[in-house]
Amino acid sequence: MEKSGKGLFIAFILSILIIIGLIVYIFYDKGFLFTSNNQEAENPIQENNEQQEEQNSSEDNSISQLPKCYGTYYGEYQSANDSGQTYNLQYTYILNDDGTFTANFGQGSSTTGFFAIHDNTISFIRAKDTVGPRDQDPRYYTDDYVIDDDCSSILLDNENNFRLYRQ
Repeated sequence: MEKSGKGLFIAFILSILIIIGLIVYIFYDKGFLFTSNNQEAENPIQENNEQQEEQNSSEDNSISQLPKCYGTYYGEYQSANDSGQTYNLQYTYILNDDGTFTANFGQGSSTTGFFAIHDNTISFIRAKDTVGPRDQDPRYYTDDYVIDDDCSSILLDNENNFRLYRQ
């Protein structure tokens, strides 16, 4: 029985044609072959990207118009507990321009974390205390308060109208 190399030769030629076809497709897909200036101008993906960039720049402008609330906020609070003993609390919140804060509550108690402002609400995000409600996130705790539009004060307690004022 004689074996012919005709089948092997055909498989080799088909493999070379497939490889050449893949190379041509890759060059075409990357834009190295068969491109013209008119085709690039009519490219809907490119037009969509340009529209997206315009929209992002307008969003950046609106974000930059939000108030920048940085600096030190200070407030004093006087109250009495159930036994009639009065106490004074002095709160100091330092808002840094990198989005971090430090809060001192007097009596050596303080915390640090991040803050975010949306509309007239400021949210302080910090690591969870070792004590607290069981429904809290096990890692983070968020306090939300009302902040003035001009960043002049933060309302911490609505019932007692306890505010922190910017120094």
